Amino acid sequence: NAANAEFHKAFPEKKVDYLSESWQMLNAPLCIKCHSVGGRQVTISDPAKYNRGPNLDLAAERLKPDWLLLWLFRPQWITPYTSMPSPLPPQQTGGQPRYPELFGAEGLRQTVSLRDALVNYYKLLEREGKTAEAPKPAAAGAGGGK
Repeated sequence: NAANAEFHKAFPEKKVDYLSESWQMLNAPLCIKCHSVGGRQVTISDPAKYNRGPNLDLAAERLKPDWLLLWLFRPQWITPYTSMPSPLPPQQTGGQPRYPELFGAEGLRQTVSLRDALVNYYKLLEREGKTAEAPKPAAAGAGGGK
């Protein structure tokens, strides 16, 4: 498809396809910190610090691609009171790039890939399998930290 061809043109060294890298993006720490994704349930150690976002298992059924893309770019445009941050700062505004190993840390490509992973959620879940469980958060004061 066109997205996969464009992906390999921009990143010829990549061995995975566009949707596989999109699935990796969706399962990166930024999303799984608040959302249950790919069979992995979110674990929040301190509810005062984090709000639990909706389980993303039903996003493909419930959300339209254009609306979803707008939501991912600026959640506050749609729901001003949401605690969801704009996930990936665009480089043109001086934002700090995240996940350099995914889509060359290009915020626009990463954001579009999140939308595409959600729209193709069931296909990706079937193809890639359930995601590994996140490590359980350490108890407060454990580990000898200062």
